[in-house]
Amino acid sequence: MSVNNRQSGSYLSKVRDASSLFAGAFGDPPAAAAVAPGRVNIIGDHIDYCGGTVLPMAINRWTAVVGSLRDDGMIRWAQQPDDDAERDEDGKVIVPIETHAQDEPRPEPGLSMSYIAGTVQTVLDEIGQSGKGLDVVLASNVPIGAGLSSSATLCASVAMCVLKLTGAELDPQRVAKLCQRVEHEWASVPCGIMDQYAVVLSQAGHATMIDCARDDVSHVPVPDDIGWLILDTGTRRSLADSAYADRRDVCARAAEKFGVEYLCHASLDDVNDPYARHVISEHHRVRAVVDAIQARDMKIVGQCMIESHASLRDDYKVSSPALDRAVQALCAMDSVRGARMTGAGFGGCVIAAVQKDSMEVVIAKVRDRVLHTISPRATVFAVHPVDCARSL
Repeated sequence: MSVNNRQSGSYLSKVRDASSLFAGAFGDPPAAAAVAPGRVNIIGDHIDYCGGTVLPMAINRWTAVVGSLRDDGMIRWAQQPDDDAERDEDGKVIVPIETHAQDEPRPEPGLSMSYIAGTVQTVLDEIGQSGKGLDVVLASNVPIGAGLSSSATLCASVAMCVLKLTGAELDPQRVAKLCQRVEHEWASVPCGIMDQYAVVLSQAGHATMIDCARDDVSHVPVPDDIGWLILDTGTRRSLADSAYADRRDVCARAAEKFGVEYLCHASLDDVNDPYARHVISEHHRVRAVVDAIQARDMKIVGQCMIESHASLRDDYKVSSPALDRAVQALCAMDSVRGARMTGAGFGGCVIAAVQKDSMEVVIAKVRDRVLHTISPRATVFAVHPVDCARSL
């Protein structure tokens, strides 16, 4: 496989970290490795489950998984020891290992083991090898709960590792659907398909346009002169326990009311409900952004991003004070074309389109003037579009 050095550096270091921990925990090197990128949504939030078109891109933040098969159906997950970890009688740090057997009750939804065990069992069932298990180690720099698809990248990397170990092959779209099933059945999160498709089907240098109603994926080249900045507010939400599921239910009922299969296919002229207004208008904004990117009109891209944030804040009500402050501060800066919250909301990250040759200046200003006004844990970093999940 040809690997772009620009995107390989961070994930190769994660693979090395995971492999070293694996050997220390289990006594032998891992038999396979896989990686999956995080993703950020340029525009199109809360419409994938309403049949909308969305425009995410995979980013150079990675989850690496290394593992070896077992024949007893047991999953053993070795984790990085804390600074105050226990030591054995020789003074060696004891690596904590969490286990799960197939005949045990499922792990509590939302815990990392629920995603690991769910993906392993779901993929093994799919390929007819249900009796096997996995020794596994993860290493990731995708922040958890930040709206950058930490759970999708975890599931995808575990799935790719299992496929590599078993020698089985599955169509990438099938892999994405299996990962979505894990979210639904093991994590109790009724997500759409956007995150999984963005992680499994992405291409370097491109955004991934997903028509969720038609289950159609295409790739949109991203202009080289525009950079993408992520401001992580350091504030978090619990997707399974938040208002996410409530909004999905409201949108499903609205689609029934308008007599359409998907709410995005209703007419704005017929809508006075703010949730429905966001969904339908956001669907139109995605199309406008795709056209603007292809025309290299970043003014329109930025304008649509700003309108998207206002809609998510005022109509869909999934923003937060920290997200709003971040968007306002970014949009006041020269060289920032537009900014918006990204992901499910209630916390997490903001994405901004920035003139690339000014990126370092913008990041420096954000660090000096903005982060301390957002939260003590706020951070900022640049990202670029990378290739999809894969085994190594």
